[in-house]
Amino acid sequence: MLNTLNNRTDHDQSLADRVALVIGGASGIGLASGLAMAQRGACVLLADKEGSAAEAAASQTDPLPGKVEAFQTDASSTDDLRELFSYVDRKFGKLNILFCNVGATGPNEFDLTEEAFDAVIDLNLKSHYFATNLAAPIMRRCAGEASVIYMSSAAALRAGSPSPLYSISKSGVLMMMRCFARELGPDGIRVNAVCPGHIVTRFSRNWLNLPDADYRKAIEDRARRIPLGRVGQVQDVANVVTFLASDQSGFITGQAIAIDGGASA
Repeated sequence: MLNTLNNRTDHDQSLADRVALVIGGASGIGLASGLAMAQRGACVLLADKEGSAAEAAASQTDPLPGKVEAFQTDASSTDDLRELFSYVDRKFGKLNILFCNVGATGPNEFDLTEEAFDAVIDLNLKSHYFATNLAAPIMRRCAGEASVIYMSSAAALRAGSPSPLYSISKSGVLMMMRCFARELGPDGIRVNAVCPGHIVTRFSRNWLNLPDADYRKAIEDRARRIPLGRVGQVQDVANVVTFLASDQSGFITGQAIAIDGGASA
């Protein structure tokens, strides 16, 4: 049984009475993480460009200790982000957890257009920056119970990703995370990042862009190169996101956590 806020210990994983915002929460890792936080009592807002998908996910979930609702937003638009955080402020009056989960892969070559470059940087990097700046004044009201979590990637830890721009943008997320961790730490706001390896999601499947039989073979090939012998599932990442959102990680900030079965070891 989940502890209530009044009787929780200083280092449990209950998120009762906390407000969580997942940007990119309509599916995959974002949705799994949002539901995992709601399971621990958080009130969760799933924000996504695919607003109808987020609404469907929020409405079709089984009863959970925490509430789940949806909001349509394009994270690459600073105007949309301002509208989103204005809504959070009006609706909840506080924000304990921000999970920036949006991202795009980009072209698989160095020779690309300025428009393609900007599209990836706007979504993968700029959105995290402005979301954090907009969230900070609201999160300061929750000093000591405030956590920002960025979606980076194992591709940020070493070169070799099919998309160089994806690796560049995700490594930028890690430096931004460290800078914000230093900036916001005195305000009682922790900032960390997760770096998943291959996780079975629609995002990863679209990136590989293979027929079903070839996709299964590609997954089997990848699994053989991973020390733990399998590719990841969304819950593997959601478990770490929930840990970083909770008091169990209360002395952790400025860290990038690889979730890749040991592939980056």
